[in-house]
Amino acid sequence: MFSDVVFCTPNHSVYFQHIGEIKNFVAQPIDEATERWSGSFENYILTEKAGRTTLKVELDLTADHIAFFDEAFPKGLHSVKQLAEQ
Repeated sequence: MFSDVVFCTPNHSVYFQHIGEIKNFVAQPIDEATERWSGSFENYILTEKAGRTTLKVELDLTADHIAFFDEAFPKGLHSVKQLAEQ
Protein backbone atom coordinates (compact mmCIF):
# COMPACT_ATOMS: atom_id res chain seq x y z
CA MET A 1 0.00 0.00 0.00
CA PHE A 2 1.18 3.52 -0.69
CA SER A 3 -0.31 6.73 0.62
CA ASP A 4 0.06 10.50 0.68
CA VAL A 5 0.77 12.37 3.90
CA VAL A 6 -2.03 14.92 3.77
CA PHE A 7 -1.26 16.71 7.00
CA CYS A 8 1.49 16.40 9.58
CA THR A 9 2.02 18.31 12.80
CA PRO A 10 5.27 17.10 14.41
CA ASN A 11 4.73 15.51 17.82
CA HIS A 12 0.96 15.73 17.43
CA SER A 13 -0.64 14.18 14.34
CA VAL A 14 -0.22 12.68 10.92
CA TYR A 15 -2.96 12.01 8.39
CA PHE A 16 -2.51 9.59 5.49
CA GLN A 17 -4.73 9.16 2.45
CA HIS A 18 -4.31 5.74 0.87
CA ILE A 19 -3.85 5.59 -2.88
CA GLY A 20 -2.88 2.17 -4.18
CA GLU A 21 -0.97 -1.09 -3.93
CA ILE A 22 2.74 -1.85 -4.20
CA LYS A 23 4.02 -5.29 -5.20
CA ASN A 24 7.73 -6.07 -5.46
CA PHE A 25 8.46 -2.36 -4.82
CA VAL A 26 6.41 -1.30 -7.88
CA ALA A 27 3.18 0.73 -7.73
CA GLN A 28 0.39 -1.28 -9.32
CA PRO A 29 -2.29 0.10 -11.65
CA ILE A 30 -5.51 1.01 -9.87
CA ASP A 31 -7.93 -1.87 -10.38
CA GLU A 32 -11.53 -2.44 -9.29
CA ALA A 33 -10.53 -3.87 -5.90
CA THR A 34 -8.16 -0.97 -5.19
CA GLU A 35 -10.78 1.60 -6.19
CA ARG A 36 -13.01 0.36 -3.34
CA TRP A 37 -10.54 1.60 -0.68
CA SER A 38 -8.42 4.16 -2.54
CA GLY A 39 -8.95 7.54 -0.92
CA SER A 40 -9.51 6.15 2.56
CA PHE A 41 -7.75 7.77 5.50
CA GLU A 42 -5.57 6.63 8.39
CA ASN A 43 -5.00 9.21 11.14
CA TYR A 44 -2.67 9.16 14.16
CA ILE A 45 -3.12 11.74 16.91
CA LEU A 46 -0.98 12.16 20.03
CA THR A 47 -2.35 13.91 23.11
CA GLU A 48 -0.64 14.53 26.43
CA LYS A 49 -2.33 14.94 29.78
CA ALA A 50 -0.67 14.92 33.18
CA GLY A 51 2.56 13.53 31.77
CA ARG A 52 0.87 10.67 29.94
CA THR A 53 0.83 10.45 26.14
CA THR A 54 -2.07 8.76 24.37
CA LEU A 55 -2.09 7.65 20.74
CA LYS A 56 -5.49 7.75 19.03
CA VAL A 57 -5.86 6.01 15.67
CA GLU A 58 -8.73 6.68 13.29
CA LEU A 59 -9.26 4.36 10.33
CA ASP A 60 -11.51 4.72 7.33
CA LEU A 61 -11.94 1.09 6.20
CA THR A 62 -14.01 -0.95 3.82
CA ALA A 63 -15.76 -4.03 5.20
CA ASP A 64 -13.25 -6.15 3.21
CA HIS A 65 -10.36 -4.89 5.35
CA ILE A 66 -11.83 -4.99 8.87
CA ALA A 67 -10.68 -8.55 9.64
CA PHE A 68 -7.14 -7.80 8.42
CA PHE A 69 -6.82 -4.65 10.52
CA ASP A 70 -8.40 -6.33 13.57
CA GLU A 71 -5.52 -8.82 13.47
CA ALA A 72 -2.64 -6.67 12.20
CA PHE A 73 -3.20 -3.39 14.04
CA PRO A 74 -2.71 -4.62 17.62
CA LYS A 75 0.62 -6.16 16.57
CA GLY A 76 1.76 -2.96 14.87
CA LEU A 77 0.67 -0.74 17.75
CA HIS A 78 2.49 -3.00 20.20
CA SER A 79 5.69 -2.43 18.20
CA VAL A 80 5.08 1.34 18.18
CA LYS A 81 4.58 1.24 21.98
CA GLN A 82 7.85 -0.65 22.49
CA LEU A 83 9.79 1.78 20.32
CA ALA A 84 8.24 4.83 21.98
CA GLU A 85 9.06 3.62 25.47
CA GLN A 86 12.75 2.94 24.86
